[in-house]
Amino acid sequence: MHHSRPALTAASLLIALVAMGPLAGCSSQADDGRLQLRFTYYGTIEDLRVWDELIRRYNLRQDRVRIKPEHIAGQAYNSKLMAMMVGNVAPDVMLSDDEYFTEMAVNGLFEPLDTYMVREPHLSRDRFYPQFLDTWLWNGKQWALPSHGHCLVIFYNRELLRDAGLPDPPADWTWDDFIAYGRALTIDANNDGRPEQFGALWPTWLHSLSWVWSMGGEFVPEDRRHCVIDSPRATQGLRFQWEQIHRYQMTPHTGELPGMNWDAMFMNGRVAMALNGSWWLDQAVVAPNLDWDIQEIPLAPNPDYPEGHRETRATSEGLAISSATPYKEEAWDWISFVLEDENQALFSEYRRGIPAIRSVAERVIPRADTPQHEERFLLAMQYARPQNLYPRWMETAQVMNREWDLMNLGERTPAEATARAAREITKILQEQR
Repeated sequence: MHHSRPALTAASLLIALVAMGPLAGCSSQADDGRLQLRFTYYGTIEDLRVWDELIRRYNLRQDRVRIKPEHIAGQAYNSKLMAMMVGNVAPDVMLSDDEYFTEMAVNGLFEPLDTYMVREPHLSRDRFYPQFLDTWLWNGKQWALPSHGHCLVIFYNRELLRDAGLPDPPADWTWDDFIAYGRALTIDANNDGRPEQFGALWPTWLHSLSWVWSMGGEFVPEDRRHCVIDSPRATQGLRFQWEQIHRYQMTPHTGELPGMNWDAMFMNGRVAMALNGSWWLDQAVVAPNLDWDIQEIPLAPNPDYPEGHRETRATSEGLAISSATPYKEEAWDWISFVLEDENQALFSEYRRGIPAIRSVAERVIPRADTPQHEERFLLAMQYARPQNLYPRWMETAQVMNREWDLMNLGERTPAEATARAAREITKILQEQR
C-alpha cells in the first residue's frame, strides 16, 4: 500500500481486540434468505463509492449470495483484521494491504487461490499487470489477487510553474532538471529563511525508493536475506532526496509546514511538485482552484545507462479468502466478479487507481475529457516495480522510518542513516529465517 504503518505485535492485537468490542459473527442468512458473505475492506469515502457500486452490481446479478460490507476506517485496519482472525471471527473475503499480507499468509490466514484461477479464462496470469499480481505470491503460491494498483509519478501544479516562468516538465527531464525546477519553485518572499512555497515533496522513505532503484541501488534484494540500502548506489539515491532538503532547501522536512499533512501541502499550493501515486487522482480533481498534471519521474544519472534511467514503485491492493470460511466457492465468485472487465473499469472511473487487468487499464485510463495526461501512469508502469515483501516487513519499515526522519532532520547523514538501517534490518531478516 501507499503508507507505512506500525508492525503487528501481540500487544497491538490485544489492544485491537479490546478496542473493537464485540465482533460480528460468522456469515449467516440475510433477511431475504440469501447467504450473507462478509467482505471487509479499508479506504476513504471515495473507496467506499467503488465498493458500494460493485456490491450493488453483484447483489443484483444473482439471488443466492448477498455481500455484507464491513468497512474499517483509519490506520488500524490490519491490526483489527488480524485480531478478527485470531478471534475466529474472520470475514469470508478481505481486502489486504500488500505490506502486511506475507505475515498473514505465513500464519495460515489466507486460502491459496491457484486452483481457483485455472478455472477462469478471464483470470489468466498474462491478463494482469505482473507488478500487481506477483506481489501476492509467496513460497510459490498465489495468496490474493490484486483488485487494483498504483504507481508513482510526479504531480505538479501548472499554475505555480507558469508563475515561475517554467514550461511543463518534458518526459525526458533529468535529475538536474528536477533540481532546477525545484529551486525556481521555492519562494521565500519575506527572506526570513522559511519558504512559503516549496519546490518538491517526498511523503515517505518508500517514495524515495524510486531514486534508489533508478540509480541501481536496492533496499532488500530478492533473496530477502540482507538489507543493502547502505550500498553506494542506494545511498546516492537517498542523498539526492536529502540534498533537496539540506543543500537546496527546496523540500520541507518533518514539521516545516505545521498543521498541514502531505496531501494538503500540495493541494493548497504550498508545494509545487510531489512524487505520489494514482490514489491521489480523486483528491487532485476536486481540489479547488488547482491546475495540475502529472509527468514521469526524472531520469537518474545511472552510469550503466548513458541516456539516463528511471524506475518507480508499484503497489497494489489484494482480495483474499479466509482459510477459515466454509464458503470458499462463494467467496471466490465475488473475487472473480470484481476482476471482470466491466467491473475493473470502475477503479479508473472513480479515480481510485489502475485496474489490475492490463487491457482494461489501457482502454479506460487515457481520458480525452480531461486536461491532464493520466496515460502517463501507463507509461510509468513499463518501469514500475513493487518492493520485495516478507513476513517481518513492517519491523524493517519501522527501522527505515526512524533513520529517514533523522536523516531529513539533519541528525544523520545519508551514509550514517543507511549504515545503521542496513545493520538492524539485516539482523531482523536473519532472525526471520
